[in-house]
Amino acid sequence: MLRHSTILALLASTALASGAFAQAPGAPTKVGVAAAVNQQLTGTPPAAAGRVVNIGNDVFPRERLVTDARGQAQMLFLDGSAFTVGPDSDLVLDEFVYDPASGTGKLAATAAKGVVRFVGGKLSKNQPVTITTPTATIGIRGGIGIVSIDASTGATSATFLFGAEMTVTSASGSTEKISRAGFTTTVESRAAAPTPATRATTEQIKQNLEQLNGRADATGGAAQQPTSGQVAQRMPGQAPTQPPPPPPSGAKPAGPAPGATQTTSTTANRDATQQGQKNALSTAALPAGAIVSYQVNSDPALASNAPTVRGQATGNANGSSSNFFGVSSGSTGTVKSVQVSIAVDGTGSTQKSFVAVTTGEVGDGAGMLASTRGTSRNTGDRDTTGIASSSTLSGTGAMTSFAAGRMPAGFVQTGGGTDAQLSGGSASYGYRQTGQRITSTPVVGARETTVLNGYASAFVESHRADGRLEPSTSLLAGQNGQPSGPVNVSINTDAANGRVAATFNLKSLNDPSAPAGSDGLTSVALNFGADPARGTYVDRSRFAAVESNTGAVVNDGGGTKTADSTRLYMASSGFANVSLPGGVQACQCEFVQWGWWGGVVDALSSDGVQKSNHLHMGNWVAGPIVSQTQMPTTGSASYSGHAVGTVINQTQRYIAAGNFSAQYNFGSRSGTMAISNFDGLNVTGNMASQNGRDYAANLSITGKPGLTGTAQGSFFSGGGDPVRETGGQFSISNAPGSTDKYAVNGVFVGKKQ
Repeated sequence: MLRHSTILALLASTALASGAFAQAPGAPTKVGVAAAVNQQLTGTPPAAAGRVVNIGNDVFPRERLVTDARGQAQMLFLDGSAFTVGPDSDLVLDEFVYDPASGTGKLAATAAKGVVRFVGGKLSKNQPVTITTPTATIGIRGGIGIVSIDASTGATSATFLFGAEMTVTSASGSTEKISRAGFTTTVESRAAAPTPATRATTEQIKQNLEQLNGRADATGGAAQQPTSGQVAQRMPGQAPTQPPPPPPSGAKPAGPAPGATQTTSTTANRDATQQGQKNALSTAALPAGAIVSYQVNSDPALASNAPTVRGQATGNANGSSSNFFGVSSGSTGTVKSVQVSIAVDGTGSTQKSFVAVTTGEVGDGAGMLASTRGTSRNTGDRDTTGIASSSTLSGTGAMTSFAAGRMPAGFVQTGGGTDAQLSGGSASYGYRQTGQRITSTPVVGARETTVLNGYASAFVESHRADGRLEPSTSLLAGQNGQPSGPVNVSINTDAANGRVAATFNLKSLNDPSAPAGSDGLTSVALNFGADPARGTYVDRSRFAAVESNTGAVVNDGGGTKTADSTRLYMASSGFANVSLPGGVQACQCEFVQWGWWGGVVDALSSDGVQKSNHLHMGNWVAGPIVSQTQMPTTGSASYSGHAVGTVINQTQRYIAAGNFSAQYNFGSRSGTMAISNFDGLNVTGNMASQNGRDYAANLSITGKPGLTGTAQGSFFSGGGDPVRETGGQFSISNAPGSTDKYAVNGVFVGKKQ
């Protein structure tokens, strides 16, 4: 990705002063604009002489674009698509047809040599965009791909970074399809077939990105470098605001219009000083554990109040987005990143909710690769949406990329994603947004390398390829109401390297006699983080991860199997200040953490039908535990906090919360617990423990007839107290034989009073 000082620097050039997408009368029809150029790029439109292309120049159909040995460029098209080319590249824009009203048309290009990255816009959502090389034709639908062509042999390598699908068809007619991100194939010659798709190595991706990353010595021909605010203003989807008329050919930019405010040298000096301070921050090596934060400017084209996700997917629910955090492991180590958005907007059937987690890592100075995972529900109906995207972050200011142990003054993030609805159908999109480093040091809590154990809950909703929606399945860390202790949820934090990894093993509470394949998943084993770029640890209350590369193991009534694909997230609640439904105040716990998890797991059902399983905003709770021999055998304690979980009420699904309290006698290993005002329910139970640390309770429920429930929990240590806090899971359902459809599962957490 090209550097921030050149991306959209067209604001500062006389070429853009005429309006990047404004068409002059009688001018050739253009298809886009040169949004970034590191000299030199030569363009040859049809029946026209060659020209040097600078930032802000229009690009035209059938124009040939050639970079020199140091040249790099990015072309932004009218539908939001983008081609980025590296040095010694040769690209011809064969065809561009676009109807903004319908979002339909066609985009095709021919690449003779070099490296080309394509980021899909509106056109690629409806049909593949094609790139033809001397040995192959690559079709990219709704996503991002990198194509590398050997200048002497024409051998083509195509890497699929994200999206719906990439097809690679050789000149001999053989085709290889790739639908898994990070996989690559090669066509060695016109007579050869594409090689079977394999996972691209870190070194392969690094070599490509090094040719696409910008350089600190290139300005793209702009007379003045843009500010971060100007870059954000010129994101895709932002129209120029009252552009002045273009200056005569060869003339210098005109001065301010009458009545306009003249920029003074004082302002310029102040801006230069501020930029110098930012650059100094960027180039300073940071010690291990140093944390910086960035303010993210979401791409206006997303029409969203959260970065990296579309407003159409989230319904623009009122929520909270954290800053973008960068965590250094030292001057010779890695830089990790994380940003989390969470919303629980409203109550009951009209509630909107979503979670989106972005995490990434870089250690070699290349552009940072990041992944976003999430789920959303716009109303209380059944249909949920899975959110997934991949992006690349390049630094700005004195540093053109995230480098080991250092943080740039800002970044430009370019990515593409897909929203996939449970009942079928998806939408692909692209985005380009900026982040500016916040100069003040972020407030960071305690950081520790530790293991947390606990509980988790979620409802899984499944849609089969044959069109059948299956009943919701309740997943918990205990099986059939039997307590198993906090052994099925494990979270490992690594403060030195800023990483986190987690494992969730959950089982269904459904009737085990249900027909195989008809009642959803019966068990899941899910892994988060672990791989370097997939989990980031900021401090004790802020950590998040997406799925591990090891994937997931599921059981759908027909034996265990590895899932075909997983797109998962887990995040602690400390990232976002989200109000719980009903005005419930979250527990101010110090050592026990709780949060959200979910995602999409695709796997074959027991009867051989492809099935997509959506898990929306499940909950987890975990903390440090002590051995059973360290538990007190005398005394008593009171606890208070909150409970949160998902409700199925007839055809509606929504998140609810209530107040949690407990009184426990450690001598008798017994006590009472209560959850009040949870979706109009009041819940009580008698706690009993066999080992003193882990307990279970049968629940009595008032507020709605015919309900039964169970709870399992544990005591957690902190500050030298082995029973400082408590937490666990609970489930509520109709009594056997009831025709009512009401169920709850969730977690509770409390602090000693």
